[in-house]
Amino acid sequence: MHLIKMEYRSLNIFDEISVVEVAFDIEASTIHIVDASMTVAPTYNFTKKHDELSEGFLKMAQVLYQKHYMKVEAYSLQQWIDEITWQFYGLGEVVKTYENGCFAKNKVANLQTWSDEALQQANFNPLYIRKGKST
Repeated sequence: MHLIKMEYRSLNIFDEISVVEVAFDIEASTIHIVDASMTVAPTYNFTKKHDELSEGFLKMAQVLYQKHYMKVEAYSLQQWIDEITWQFYGLGEVVKTYENGCFAKNKVANLQTWSDEALQQANFNPLYIRKGKST
């Protein structure tokens, strides 16, 4: 797993400037996001009873899309987002995965029992799981 890392700065839900760590795995078409400050983390829609991409995420995705960090053939921002697997770390006891327009949740405690190879094959970043950035 070869990652290209960067930091994205933006306002979190408390209107404070926070830093989000973004790591690109170009081969796997996966973007790993460490966001303990709820800056770009998915939000839960209580009416629809499921997670949704947040406004902060869409702003960050627009920047990444325009900068061509991940070259995916897409005709729109939403299509580009849906073509990539997004892993959200730093959300307490779960890692949220956004893939093909849907969210899935994986418990960090379960993922910590997996080998590094198994985590990589499932498009998780072992470093973020092992070093506690997900908890």
